[in-house]
Amino acid sequence: LSAAANEIELTQLVPIDGQVSAPFGVGVAGVQLQAVETEAPHRVFDGRTRWDGTFSLRVAPDRSYVISGQAASGHPLLPVRDVAAGTLNCELRLKP
Repeated sequence: LSAAANEIELTQLVPIDGQVSAPFGVGVAGVQLQAVETEAPHRVFDGRTRWDGTFSLRVAPDRSYVISGQAASGHPLLPVRDVAAGTLNCELRLKP
């Protein structure tokens, strides 16, 4: 093995912050989220909403993502496309 084979590239992750709401506007806790990189769909970042429906996904910088997810009840989210890394108030809603 060469030394180069053991090198690991470290990337400083940045947030995508926001909130998941039900159709009537109340935050939804425990929603499992996925941010899939638009240009490299094999790069997936996972997270879960807090008690008040807020979340903070840590993703690679300078890229855009499709965010989707599903509530514990089985209700899916309306996917949001082209969310930029560093977005601070991404609003997501459950499908009615």
